[in-house]
Amino acid sequence: MRKPFILLFFLFLLGCTTAKITSKAVPSNPVAYTFNVNIDSARLLFRDAYFRYHNAMGFDLEYKDFQENANSISSSDNKGKVQRKNGELTAYIVVTTDSSTVYRRTDGKAVPYSAECRLHFVPVEKDKVEVSVEVLSAWVILGKQRLPSIPHFVQNDKVQYVKPTTIEEYKLLLCFGKGLGIADQMPALKTL
Repeated sequence: MRKPFILLFFLFLLGCTTAKITSKAVPSNPVAYTFNVNIDSARLLFRDAYFRYHNAMGFDLEYKDFQENANSISSSDNKGKVQRKNGELTAYIVVTTDSSTVYRRTDGKAVPYSAECRLHFVPVEKDKVEVSVEVLSAWVILGKQRLPSIPHFVQNDKVQYVKPTTIEEYKLLLCFGKGLGIADQMPALKTL
């Protein structure tokens, strides 16, 4: 009699972990912009602008490292690394925001949104660089898993992969523009 009760209890716990999300229509924001700064200054200015304005812009970078690496980077070792090729600069980062403007739970609460991005710094002219943001994967966190994972018995985040929005990507470009003092000259951020 005890075994069916335990089985039903675990099935109940597994059933409680399902959560659904809803999404709104995603506005189209630019994911690339040309700035009047040279390539060598761009990476340092981007880092400084991020640390100065990320709280006001409402996002955070999980890990970022601007050390140059001439070797090719494998996909499993690309977070936070920077690679220079043909005068271009590429950085891999993870952008995180506490509440997505696009994705919500079915009860209306906003969910945390994260995206693994590739930033391209491409020199256009002598003192101009185009910065573009490419999303490699995007996900939302729906809560914690009910059952702890083995061997450490911690409750991991319940993650659902979603289509990337252009809102968080353009916030990165706006943050860089704000650091250069030209954010008011850039196109306005389109939100819902």
